[in-house]
Amino acid sequence: MAAKLPPFYMRLRFATAFISTWLLNLNMFGWSLKSVCSPGFNCHGCPWATGACPIGAITYGSAIHTIPVLALGSVLAVGAVLGRLVCGFMCPFGFLQDLLHRIPTPKISLPRWFRYGKYVALALLVFILPWFLGFQQSGYLSVAKPVVNKAAEGNLDVKVTVTNMGMEPIAGVKLVSHYRDVADKTESFTQAKEFKEISIAPGQTLTLPNFLIPNQLATAELIVDSPQSEIVQTPRYQLYFCKLCPSGTLTATIPLAFTHGGGGKSFYAWVGSVWLRLTILVVFLVGMVIASRPFCRLFCPLGAMYGLTARLALTRMKVETSACIDCGKCDKACPLELDVRKEIGGMECIACGDCKKVCPKSGIKRTFGL
Repeated sequence: MAAKLPPFYMRLRFATAFISTWLLNLNMFGWSLKSVCSPGFNCHGCPWATGACPIGAITYGSAIHTIPVLALGSVLAVGAVLGRLVCGFMCPFGFLQDLLHRIPTPKISLPRWFRYGKYVALALLVFILPWFLGFQQSGYLSVAKPVVNKAAEGNLDVKVTVTNMGMEPIAGVKLVSHYRDVADKTESFTQAKEFKEISIAPGQTLTLPNFLIPNQLATAELIVDSPQSEIVQTPRYQLYFCKLCPSGTLTATIPLAFTHGGGGKSFYAWVGSVWLRLTILVVFLVGMVIASRPFCRLFCPLGAMYGLTARLALTRMKVETSACIDCGKCDKACPLELDVRKEIGGMECIACGDCKKVCPKSGIKRTFGL
C-alpha cells in the first residue's frame, strides 16, 4: 500500500500530466508537427498525435539501416536535461497508468527483475531485430518513362519497361496511362491496361508488349504509372516494437479501425498480428489496475533510454543521508517500488517527487545543475 500523498501534490502531478497529454495530442485541432519527436511516449500513429514517436522513428531507422539523428538527438537532449522526470510528469501513457492504478482493487508488487525487460525491449525490438530483419517489401513496381512512337489512325505506340523492386513476384502487371492537360493540369484521358499473363520476379526488369493509345501530345502530357507502384513495407515476423506496442494499439490501431476502415495499409492496420497486439494491450491495462506502472517498468524502451541518461540529467532526486531516520515512508510512496535510499536519482527513478513529499524530515531534495 503506497503512502498517502498530500492532496495538493497529487492534484499538481495530475494537472501537469494532463496538460502534457493535451499538448502532445493537438492534432485533434489540426495542429500537427510530425517532423518533430515528442518527449513523452505518445504514438505518432494516433490520429490526434501532435508529433512523432522517437521510438517509432528509431525503429524505422534501424529497419532501413540509417541513423535517425533527429530522433536520437531529441531523446538525448531531453534526457540530458530532465532524465526520467519526463516519465513522471510528461508521458501520456504514464498518466494513463497512474489513472488506472487509482481504481480500488487489490494491489500486487512486481518482482525487481521486471525492470530489465525494458532494456531488453530497447535492444532487441528497437535496434537488433529491425536492423537484421529489415522490411519485407511487396507490390513495388517501378515504371520507367514510356517510349512513344506515332502509329496509324492518330494513335501512339507505347513501350514501357518495368522493374519489380519488391521482395515478392508480381503477377498480372497493371498500367494506367494518363493525359494531363498542359494548361490547367487536369486529366483529359485515362486508360487502364493489364497484362494478366505476365509475372515479374523480384529484381527483374522487363519490357512489356507495346500497346496503343490516342495521340493527344499536342495539348497534354502523357504519364504512365501503375497501381502496383505503392510501396508496402511489412516488418518481418511482426516483431518490431511498434507492432507490439500497447500504446500504438490503443491510440492508433483501434481508432483507425473505426475511422479508416481498419487503417488500410497503415503500419497499424487491423491485420497481421492484431490479436497478439490486442492481447498485449489487455494484459497491460489489467496490469495497470493491480500494479503500479507495469509498462514503465517492464516494456517501455523510451523509459530505458531516459534511464541511461538519468545520472547525467540536470535535475534529479537526492537523499540527505544525515537527515534520514530509516522510516521507510519513501519506499511505500514510490510508484516504481524502489529502495529509495539506494536507488533515488538512478536509472529507475522517474523523479516524480512522491518520496520527497512524504519524508517527515525533509531529507529528500530535488537538485538542479551539473
